[in-house]
Amino acid sequence: MQGDVLKPTNTWVWIPSLRAVVAGDIVFNGVHVWLANSNEESRAAWLHSLEQIRALNPRTVVAGHKGRTDLKDTADAVTFTENYIRDFGSAKKSATDSNALIAAMKAKYPNLALACDLGGNLPARYGGQIFLLKLFSTHAHLSRIAAV
Repeated sequence: MQGDVLKPTNTWVWIPSLRAVVAGDIVFNGVHVWLANSNEESRAAWLHSLEQIRALNPRTVVAGHKGRTDLKDTADAVTFTENYIRDFGSAKKSATDSNALIAAMKAKYPNLALACDLGGNLPARYGGQIFLLKLFSTHAHLSRIAAV
């Protein structure tokens, strides 16, 4: 099933006997979700995959990206990912530039780990600039690198 915006080959696995989903890149837990290359259509497809996972009523959901080892592997990660994708879409519609979008997502989710590029590649909407946010794992903070 297609679930994320980067590759149509990303899949998730349902293990009925355990009521468990191994979600790969489709589910995030406690980290900013990689949406840099997304658009409304790809986010809708991603949400559809999350709805399919939710419909199984899994007891365990192993996210492909996890902020901390103490986070539980539950369906709450599906809810988190759904909410994050929707919030990103709303923030992107109202943001005047990539800095505003990044600030909105950091404000909405101030305590998340940043295991991926939050700002990502936003050239189409924001005048050709690419903004990258990288996690410095030893300091757990962001740095912004701008390139034209």
